[in-house]
Amino acid sequence: YSDYDNSKPVSKSVTLPVSCGYYTGTPYVKMEGPVLAGASNTVLQLNPGGGGSSALVVEFYQGSAIIEKNKISLAGVGWNKLISGLGNINSGDSTFEMTAVIFRVINKELLTDSYSGTATMTISYL
Repeated sequence: YSDYDNSKPVSKSVTLPVSCGYYTGTPYVKMEGPVLAGASNTVLQLNPGGGGSSALVVEFYQGSAIIEKNKISLAGVGWNKLISGLGNINSGDSTFEMTAVIFRVINKELLTDSYSGTATMTISYL
């Protein structure tokens, strides 16, 4: 998607607890949420609290590094093989580190407002 400014991205890594009752096989992650219209399936739309069009979007990456192959797809694309960020593979209790990167959409006015978005993430062994 070429209409956002990624020259100065803002990113934050977080580590989340993961608990799996079944942990044999290969771990995968799936995220579902609204994709910005016209963008790739990795760009989550954020919405301003006061309404209007979104001027901010976010992408998620496996692990702490912002590497193209570690992007997590959205919008029911399916499962992304976990290649980075999972603490203990084949363990019932683990952690998952992921990084969120926020971008400004170039052709939209950035309003002084709070922005929010929702996505659901599932980690499973398949």
